[in-house]
Amino acid sequence: MGDLELKQVNETFESFLSTLGREYNHESIRSAFEFAKKAHMYQHRKSGEPFVYHPLEVAKIVAKIGLDTTSVVAALLHDIVEDTPTELKEIRTKFGDEVELLVEGLTKIQVFGEQGKDKDIESLRKILLASAKDVRILIIKLCDRLHNMRTLGTLDADRRFRISAETLHIYAPIAQKVGLYSLKWELEDLSLKYQNPEMYAFIKEKLGLSRSERENIVLQAVEEIKSILEANGLSEVLVLGRPKNFFSIYKKIKEKAKAFEEIHDLYAIRIIAKEVGQCYSILGLLHEHLQAFPDRLKDYIANPKANGYQSLHTVLYSRKIKSPIEVQIRTEEMHKVAEFGLAAHWKYKTLGEDKKFEEKIAWLREFLQWEKEHHDNTEFMNLLKFNFFENEIFVFTPKNDVHILPESATVLDFAYAVHSEVGNAAQKAKVNGLLTTIDRELRSGDVVQIVTNMKVRPTEKWLSLVKTSRARIAIKSALQLKSSMNPNKKKEDNISPELLLSQIAGTENYKKVRFAGCCRVEPGCQLTGVVLKTGELAIHDAGCENAKYTPNKKFPLQWREIKNKEISIYIHLKYRHGLIVDIMSLLTEFNVSFSKLNTKRISREGDVRIELSLEDGPFVENLVSKLRALDAAVSVKVSRGLFG
Repeated sequence: MGDLELKQVNETFESFLSTLGREYNHESIRSAFEFAKKAHMYQHRKSGEPFVYHPLEVAKIVAKIGLDTTSVVAALLHDIVEDTPTELKEIRTKFGDEVELLVEGLTKIQVFGEQGKDKDIESLRKILLASAKDVRILIIKLCDRLHNMRTLGTLDADRRFRISAETLHIYAPIAQKVGLYSLKWELEDLSLKYQNPEMYAFIKEKLGLSRSERENIVLQAVEEIKSILEANGLSEVLVLGRPKNFFSIYKKIKEKAKAFEEIHDLYAIRIIAKEVGQCYSILGLLHEHLQAFPDRLKDYIANPKANGYQSLHTVLYSRKIKSPIEVQIRTEEMHKVAEFGLAAHWKYKTLGEDKKFEEKIAWLREFLQWEKEHHDNTEFMNLLKFNFFENEIFVFTPKNDVHILPESATVLDFAYAVHSEVGNAAQKAKVNGLLTTIDRELRSGDVVQIVTNMKVRPTEKWLSLVKTSRARIAIKSALQLKSSMNPNKKKEDNISPELLLSQIAGTENYKKVRFAGCCRVEPGCQLTGVVLKTGELAIHDAGCENAKYTPNKKFPLQWREIKNKEISIYIHLKYRHGLIVDIMSLLTEFNVSFSKLNTKRISREGDVRIELSLEDGPFVENLVSKLRALDAAVSVKVSRGLFG
C-alpha cells in the first residue's frame, strides 16, 4: 500500500469513526482497524484498491444497521484468518472470546460457487450452523455480501452471473428472514442488474424517471397523507415514503403475468404512530378519506411475522399522484425492528430484556434439529426453499390458535402443523365454514377445521400437495411404515358438492343431484345435466366425452345469475386492537365491495356505518351473523329501507 493509498484509507476510517455514537467503543474499533490494515497491507482487490477498504466498508454497513461494537470489530477482522497468516488464537488474545467466536464463524463460511452445487449447499449449511451459535455471524455475512455485490462490476461476466444468482436465491431471502429489509431490497436490485440486465434496463426505461424524480412523486403522496392526519389532530405522526425497488416490480411482471402498465402501486408510504391503538385509528381514518383496496389489507400487528416484523398494510388510491400507494402503519418500536431486524435488539435493548428474542430466531434453532436428522442435500434445499425462503401467511384454528405457514401452503400443510396424526388422517376440511379438499391453498386469515377419517392414509401424491418440511417429513415417515402400496386405491373426490350445487340453476326438480366422477366442474364452465336410470341428475362439464355420447336424457344447465343488493349496516362496538381489520377481513371473505366506511369515536367505543354491495340470498344474514359474533360488537343493525 503506497503512502497516498495509506493516507486515503486512514481518512476514510476517521470519517467513519466520527459517525459512531457514544454507545460504541471507539478505542476497540480503532485497534481492530489498525490490526486489519497491517494484516492486509500488501493485498489489493480486483478493482486495484487496497483490500482493507472491503472490511472497512462491511464495518460501516454493520454499524449502520445497528449492530454492537463487538460486531463492528469482527467485521473489520472477518477476512484476516482466511486471507493472512494470522491465527484465531491471536484474535482471541487481542480482542477477546466473543470477537473470536464471530470471526471463527465467518472464517468457516467458504465462498459460494467455487466447486459446484453440492459445495454451495455445504457452504450454506455452515452459514446456518455457525449462525445458530450467534446470529450476528449471519448478519455480518449479509453485510459482507452486500458490499461484494456493490463492487461486483470489477469481476468477469461469468462470476458476476454466478454470484448474483446465489445472492438472489440464498442471501436476499435470508436477509428477509432476519428482518433486514433494506439489505434485502438492495441485494435483490443488484442481483437483477446482473441476472437479467435486459429486464433491469426495461424497468428503468419504463419508469422513465430518475430516482430523485420518483422520490419527488412520493413526497406529493406523503403530503396528501399528512394533510388528512393533520386535519384530524394527528400532526405529530411521522410520515415517510419511498419508491418500490426494481425487483419487486419485476416479480409482479413475472409471477402475476402483468404488463408494466398494469402495475400501479409503485410507491410505499410508512406512517409511524405513537402507540398501537393509534395505528388502527389511522387505518380507519385513511380508509374513510381515500379509496381502499380491502383485499390488500394485512394485519401484521395482531399476527407478527416470524422475524418479529409488525405493521398494518393497506393499499389506497392517492388522488394527488393519481396512483395506488402501499401504506404501512406501525409504532416507532415496530419501525426499528422493520428497519434493522434482529440487529435492533443490540442497538436498542439488551437481549436479557427481550423475552421474545428466542422466538424470533426459532427458525435457526429449528434448523439445528433438522441438521441432526437430514443429511441429504436435495432434501436440505427443499426444507430451506419451503420454510425459509417464502413469505408467510397466518391461518387459524376454530379456537383462534394461529399457525404460521409459507405462502401457497395447503390445507394438508395446516393439518400437519396442528399434529402429525391429524395430518395423516386428514380427509377434507372446512375453510371459513365451507367444505373443501386437502389440496386447497390457504390465505392469511383463513379459519381451518380439519375433518379426519382413520381409514385415510398418506400416499405418494401427498408429497406434491404440501409446501412445509414438517409435512413432507411426516408423510415420508408414514410412507416408510407402510409395508406395501395399494395402486388401486380410489382417488379422493376433489370437488365439494356443498360449495357448487347451490349455484347451479335447473336442478330443482330432482331429489338427488351430484357431480359426475368422470370430469371436473369449475365455477363458470358450461354444464350438462344427465338424467340417470335411477332418477338422479349427474352434472358434467359440457366438454366431457361421457356427457356428449350418453344415451340418457341430457340438457344444458346454467349457473345462477348473481344479483347484488345495496345495504347499510350499523354496528355499535367496544374497541380493541385489530377490530377494524377484523371487520374489513369479513367483508373480503364475503367478496363484497363497500362504498363508505364511517367511524365515530372508534378509538374507545362508538359506531361504525358500512355502506356496501352484497350478493343476494342468505349472504346478508350470514354476514350480519358473523358481525354479531365479534367479541366487541354490542349491536348490529341493517337498514331495512334499502332491502327491495
